[in-house]
Amino acid sequence: MDARHTADESDVFSVLLHNPALPVEPILEIRAEDWRPRAVRYRLRTPVRYKWADRSDWHVGTTANVSRSGVLFELDTTDPRVIQEQPAHPGTSIDLRIELPPNGGGEAPPQLCCEARFVRASAVPGRWFLQASAVSVDHWRLDGRPV
Repeated sequence: MDARHTADESDVFSVLLHNPALPVEPILEIRAEDWRPRAVRYRLRTPVRYKWADRSDWHVGTTANVSRSGVLFELDTTDPRVIQEQPAHPGTSIDLRIELPPNGGGEAPPQLCCEARFVRASAVPGRWFLQASAVSVDHWRLDGRPV
C-alpha cells in the first residue's frame, strides 16, 4: 500500500472494487526493464463529477480506469479547459466524485470522493480538444451528499 494512503482509505476504495453493480476489472500491465511497482489499475467506465480548485462549476466526465493512487477519466466537452493544450498546471487541485449505484434502500447513493492533483492530459489525435486527464489521488472518502 502506498504510504500516503491509510488503511481506512483503502477500505473506502474497496467499496468501489467490491460493488456488484460496477464492472471493475484489473488491467494487466506489461513490465518493462525500468518497471516500478505502482497501484493496480482497474478498468471502470462510470460517470465522474469533477471540479477544478480554481473554479466553482462541476463537470461530468467518464472514468477510464481507477486505482488507489489515481484516476484516468475522459473530460466533459463542455468544460472550457478541454480546448486548451494543458487544462491545468501539474499539481493543480481537483475534486472528483464517483457516484456509486443505488443500494436499493431508496436513499441517495453515496459517492466515492477524492482530493487529487492534476498530472497530465491527453488529446484526441486530429481534434482540437483534450480527451482525458490523469490525476494523482491524495485522499479517498465516502460522502453521502450529492453535488
